[in-house]
Amino acid sequence: RWGKDDPEVLCESLDAAYHEADRMSIMVNDMLDMIRVQGSFDLHKGEITDLKQSIDLVLGNFRILYPDFRFSLTSTIDDCIYAEIYKHHFEQAILILIDNGVKYSSGSRNIHVTLDVLGDDALVKVRDEGEGISQEDLNHIFERFYRTDKSRNRVSTQGGLGIGLAILKQIVDAYNLKVSVSSVVDEGTEFTLVIPRVMAK
Repeated sequence: RWGKDDPEVLCESLDAAYHEADRMSIMVNDMLDMIRVQGSFDLHKGEITDLKQSIDLVLGNFRILYPDFRFSLTSTIDDCIYAEIYKHHFEQAILILIDNGVKYSSGSRNIHVTLDVLGDDALVKVRDEGEGISQEDLNHIFERFYRTDKSRNRVSTQGGLGIGLAILKQIVDAYNLKVSVSSVVDEGTEFTLVIPRVMAK
């Protein structure tokens, strides 16, 4: 159905080819991201990061990129909270969670981030008010290339092929962190990162 002599069919074919090329480009870039992250863990062992400072930086970038969204950070702790994690890996984890909320917002454009302390751990929560995730999908969201049913038609417009949360899981496993997620369909999703603290930088 190439239809080089039929302008309408030709346009259709070129459009399909463009979207397929775009999809493949996204897939290759996502795979390269995974390889880069995996290869950098050993290079940055023992580095200490100010969690609040990094969250502020990521949120500042999102406020510039998405002026129609409202990004908030709430913390009951005035002091700095440090953890033994490479700054860019932590920021990438937060970026993935916030970006996930932005992509799957539906109507509401509020993204809430909280940073608190529980015992020896720091708790980072990222909550959106979007479409939510079904219980069935929750069991698979950290798998490579897995996309929820509602998002399968968004590859070319929203980016990503289910790699973001798989990269997050790589980071979580590399630093012995914990991640959990709760979600209500049509109400929103909340991810929680549990990160062991260190007392001083």
